[in-house]
Amino acid sequence: WICSSLTLQSEQKGFFQTYAETVLTSGGQEWLTTFAKSKIDRDRILCCLNHPKVRDVVRCTLSNVQKLFRSKSGKFAKDKRDEAEHYFSKGKIPQAALCANISVARAPFPGVDKSVDQGLTLPLSLRTRCKVMFASQDYKSALEDAQLALKHKLPDELKLEAYIVMSECYLKMNDKEKARISWTIVSKMAELVQNTDLKTKADSILSNLDEHLSPSKDDTSVDPPELYEGESRAIPGTSSAMSMRRSKDKGRYMVANERLPVGAILTSEEPYASVLNFDKQNNHCLHCYTRLKRVVPCPTCSGVAYCSAPCANAGQVYHQWECQFMELMIGSGMSVNAALSMRMITQSPVEYFLQLVDAIRNNDEHPHLKIYNLETHSQTREPKDFVYRTLMAILQLEIIRASGYFGACGSSGFDGLTEAEMTVGCMLLRHLQLTQYNAHEVFESVVKKEKADWTVNDSKMNYVGLALYPSSAYFNHDCQPTLARYFVGRTLVLRTERPIKAGEEIYENYGPNYLYKPTEDRRKILNARYRFHCSCVPCKENWPALKALPQTTAFFRCTDKQCKGIFKYEEGQATADWTCSNCNTLNNLEDQVSMKKAYQQDFDEGFRLMGERKTAEAETFLSRFVEETSELISQPNYHLNVAMAALRNCWSSYSNFFLI
Repeated sequence: WICSSLTLQSEQKGFFQTYAETVLTSGGQEWLTTFAKSKIDRDRILCCLNHPKVRDVVRCTLSNVQKLFRSKSGKFAKDKRDEAEHYFSKGKIPQAALCANISVARAPFPGVDKSVDQGLTLPLSLRTRCKVMFASQDYKSALEDAQLALKHKLPDELKLEAYIVMSECYLKMNDKEKARISWTIVSKMAELVQNTDLKTKADSILSNLDEHLSPSKDDTSVDPPELYEGESRAIPGTSSAMSMRRSKDKGRYMVANERLPVGAILTSEEPYASVLNFDKQNNHCLHCYTRLKRVVPCPTCSGVAYCSAPCANAGQVYHQWECQFMELMIGSGMSVNAALSMRMITQSPVEYFLQLVDAIRNNDEHPHLKIYNLETHSQTREPKDFVYRTLMAILQLEIIRASGYFGACGSSGFDGLTEAEMTVGCMLLRHLQLTQYNAHEVFESVVKKEKADWTVNDSKMNYVGLALYPSSAYFNHDCQPTLARYFVGRTLVLRTERPIKAGEEIYENYGPNYLYKPTEDRRKILNARYRFHCSCVPCKENWPALKALPQTTAFFRCTDKQCKGIFKYEEGQATADWTCSNCNTLNNLEDQVSMKKAYQQDFDEGFRLMGERKTAEAETFLSRFVEETSELISQPNYHLNVAMAALRNCWSSYSNFFLI
C-alpha cells in the first residue's frame, strides 16, 4: 500500500493525506465495508459524496477549493526590468538576461495593472529582453521578443525600434524574404517620422540585400529518429519489425518479427498526455520540457513558463483550467501521477469524453480507448487504495468544476452532479488507476561542467516529468532489459541495446535492474508497485550485480545456434575443446577465446573515443562489440553490460543533454 500510495501522494506531504485519513476515521470499518461493495467507479464516487458517515468531511473539504496561484506583480516586474537595464548598460549580459526573464515572467498582461507603466509592463519588459538577446547573438529569441512586444501593445513610439530589431535579426538568420519585408516596413515608417538617415539605411540594404545577409548556420534541432523497417500499421509509433501478442499469463506483450540488430529503433512515440514535475516549473518549458533560456509567460500566473510562442499556444489549451489552482494542487501533495491523470482531462474538451461514453456503449472507435483499455488491476486493489484514489478523483473534479471547464454542462453544489461531471469524475478515477502501471518518467541527461574531462558516461538522469505512451506501454518487464530508453524532446525512443532473435519477446525495464539491485529487493519493488512476481532469468538464477561480476569470466555459447548450452571460461585457463552438455557439439575453445580478444579491441577503441568525446564514432565500435560478442558470449558478462550502458549514454546524449 505504501508503494502504491506514492503514485497518488508525493513524498512532500500536503493536506490530502490528512483529509483522506480523516475520511477513513469518520467512516470507520462499517463504511469501508460498504465502500468495498462498490464495483464501478460511479458508485465509489457517490459513496464518498453522499454516505452520511463521510459526506460532511468530504463536502467541507471540497467547499474550500479556491483559486491559489502565483500571481503577477507589475511593480516587481518593473524593478527587475530596471535591474536588467542596469546590468545591460554595464555589459553584464548573463545577469541582464536573468533579470529580464524574471521581469517578463512576473509582468501582468497589458491593461491588467494600469498603476505601473500605464498597464504596459509586459511589452516594455519584452523590449528590454529583446535588446539583451540581440546583444548575446541569440537572434531567434530577440526576433520572437520583438514580435511579442508588438503583439502585446508596445507603445507607438517604440514600434519602429522593434521593426529595426526584427529586420536585423532576419539578416542575421539569413532569411532574405522576411528581411526584405521588414526593411520595407522600416523604410516606410522612417519616412512617416521623417527620419532621413534611417530611411537611407533601409533603402540601401534593400537595394543590395544579399550583401547584408549572414551565412546560414546549421540547424541544431534534432528530428525524432526513424523507426527500424518503418512504422507499424497496427501499433502507431512502433516498428513494423515487431508485433503484439496476448497470453493469459503475460497479457499483451511484444515479440520480434525478425532478427533485430543492436541500435534498431523500435519505438518513436509522442505522448498521449504528459505533465512537467512541479519542481521543474521554474526551469523548464511547461509544454515541451526543454530548459528555459528565455520565458514566454502564462497570461495569468507566474508559476509556469514556456520556451516559445508555439509552446505557449499549445500549453494554454490545458493550463487555462489548471492555472489558477496550481498552488492548491501542489499544496495538496498531489503526485505527478495524479497530475497526469488530471491532465488527460484538461487537454481535451468535455464533449470529447461524452463522445467516448457513446463509443463504449455502441462498441465504436474513439481515440481515448487506447488509454481507457490500459491495465488498471482494479480487481486486486485494496479498499483503502480505492478510497484514496476516489477522494483524489473527487478533489480533482472539484478543481476542474471551479475552473469553468464544464461551461453549460456544469453545476454548482454536490447534490446533483451533471452527467458530464460524473463522466469526468469516473474518467479521473480510472486514470488514477492506470497511470500507476503504464506511465513513463521523462528524463534529460545532465553532466556537471566543472569536471573538465567529462564524457557522456558521466551523465546522470534528471527526471523532469511523466507521460503516457500507449503503444510503448505494451512491453513487459525484464530485470535484464533488451531496450535502451531515451527522449528526443518528449518523444520516447526505445532502441535495442543487444541483438534480438526472431520470435523472441522484447522487454523493457520498469526500474529494478539486476545490475544495481539484488533479486529480493527487485521482486519486492515490482510486486508492490506493479503487482507481479518477477520470474525473469536474472531473478530465477539470482545473477550477481555489476560490481560483483568478474571481468575475467566468460560464458561461451555452444556453436550450435539452436542450442542454449554454455561453457564457463576463466581467463588464463587451458583452451582445450569443450563438449556441450546439452547437445554434445564439440566446440573449439581456442577459436572462441581468439574471437573474444579480437572483439575486445572494439570495446577498447569505443571507450578511447568516448574519452575524446567522439560519441558518434564510439557508438559504431561499441555497437559492433555488443553485436558480435552477444553471439559468442552469454550473459551475465561484465564487458557486455558496460558497453550497453555506454551505448545508452551515447544515444541519450544526442538530445535532451545539458551541461550544468
